[in-house]
Parts: sequence; C-alpha cells; structure tokens
Amino acid sequence: MAWQFDIRTAILVGAALTFLIGAMMYAVSSTQPDAYRGTMRWWVVGALSYALGFVLTGMRDWIWIGWSAVLGNGLVAVGMACFAIALRRFFGLQEWRKRLLLIIPLSAMAVSGTLLFAMPDEGIRLGLISILLASLAGVCVQSIYGHALPRTLSQHIIGFYFLLGLALLMARAMATLLLGMPTHGIFEVNPLTLAIYAVGGLMPVVGTIAFLLMCTERSQREIERTARTDHLTGIYNRGAIEGLAGRMISASIRHGTPMSLMVVDIDHFKRINDELGHAAGDKALLATVQMMQTLVRSCDLLGRLGGEEFVVLMPDTDAVQAR
Repeated sequence: MAWQFDIRTAILVGAALTFLIGAMMYAVSSTQPDAYRGTMRWWVVGALSYALGFVLTGMRDWIWIGWSAVLGNGLVAVGMACFAIALRRFFGLQEWRKRLLLIIPLSAMAVSGTLLFAMPDEGIRLGLISILLASLAGVCVQSIYGHALPRTLSQHIIGFYFLLGLALLMARAMATLLLGMPTHGIFEVNPLTLAIYAVGGLMPVVGTIAFLLMCTERSQREIERTARTDHLTGIYNRGAIEGLAGRMISASIRHGTPMSLMVVDIDHFKRINDELGHAAGDKALLATVQMMQTLVRSCDLLGRLGGEEFVVLMPDTDAVQAR
C-alpha cells in the first residue's frame, strides 16, 4: 500500500496544538509578575491568531476562498507580528506595533485578494505572501539576536525555528517568482511544501514553550537578584555581603593575601529622618551609595548592613592601603 500524506490534516492538527499551547500560556501568564504578563499576552494573541489562520487555510475547499486565503493569510501574518512584538518587548527593543500589526498583515490580505480575484496568479501570490511572512520571521530573528544581553538555550531554540521558517519561505518565494516553479494548489505534496507546513505547524508550539522558558528563566534570575540586593539602594544586602565576606576571608587565609573591611555610616542620619522625613532619608542613602560607588575600585564589594550602615570589602588590600 502506497504511503500518503494529507497536508490539510497536518495543518489542522498543528492549529489544534497551537490553540492548546496558547491557552496553556494564557493560564500561566496570569501567575507571572506584571513585568512579563503583558509580554506573554502578546504571544498568546499571536498563537491564537496564527492557529485560526491555519484553520481557515486548512478549510480551503470547504469555505469561501476569500475567508480561507485572504483572511487566513492575514491572521497568520497578525500572529507572526504579535510574536515579533512580544520578542521585541521582552528584550526591551522598539516594538514597531503599527508597522508590524497593520502594514504587513494588511499587505498580505491585499496581495491575496488582488491575485485571487482581480489578477489571478497562484504562483506570484504564494511568492509574495512568502516574502511578507519571511519579513516577519526576520524581525523575530533580529529581535532575538539584535541585543547585547546573554543568550540562553531557549532563545537559540526559538531563534533557530524562526530562522528555518525564514529560509524556507524565501526558498518558496525564489522558486515561484524567479524559477517559475509550477504550483498546483497549496496542498500539493512536494518536499518544499511539506517542509514549510511542518515548520509552520511546529513553530508556534515549540516557540511558545521556548518563550515560556525564557520568561521563567528571567523571572528566576530576578528572584535570585532580589534575594541578594538591597531594595532601596540596589547594592548587596546584609545576607549577601556577609556571605561574600566569609568567602573572601577564607580565600585571603588560604592564599596568604591581605584583605580589608571598611564599615561606613552616615553622620547625623537620624536628624535627617526626624527633621526632613523618611523620603529625604532615602534620598540621602541613595546619594551616599552613588558617591561611594564612584570611589571604590572595581574589585571592591559594597553592601548595606542596615539603616545608614554600609560595608566595603577590599581584597588584596592591607590596613595602610585601606586607610
């Protein structure tokens, strides 16, 4: 018996998985800090829009082609645009909302409508739609790799899928627009079409899992940073500086090198709080820390013991040098 593969079924299965993973991420987003909730909601909107576009595409022979091709392509483009906005927002980049949400998706719908009804040409339509979707995938790739922050495995996974999608879409654009590859409908079984729908169906699923990991990793790092940082001044808190001091003292004893510890406090700090209020006291603490940060060396460690008391740990420094 000959092996057969139904692209339509694969499209609808991929859409169903995307709906489920999008719903899961929406549920998870409600438990995340406000700083990540909005970003995750953008991704959820993208996943649901993308999935709906795939459903309309898969129903090509059962509904009006305007809904299937024009609206379907528009929704897939909106989904990709939302992915790009979520990524750019996550990395603190300019979001380009109007361009990504309006210009490219509307262009995709205009191209589909024109080349379906006014000037029917399936090859050119597929080529131009591929270029528009590839441009959105390119924005996603640029958002992931166009910043100076450290990159994690989850970021490389999502970047790989968008880069693979970009390459396949541009390959289809070149095949249809430059090489004149004949097209016999979007459900034609050939290696390029299979690869595009396989990657396109898995991309939002794998991407959503990777994006959720990215948010979780950053949230965990933020929790760890908060646990070691004084909430007002941003320097090490008492627990963190005591732990660092213990390790520095042990290293100094082990290697026979000098080490100094300096305790600093603000004179008459109680008068500042009593006469000017605690808000003025907070400003005095911040000003003191900012001044100290300009005076200590890069190898020195600065922490707050509590109240107006601070400590500076100075490795490879004897008492004379410390004074």
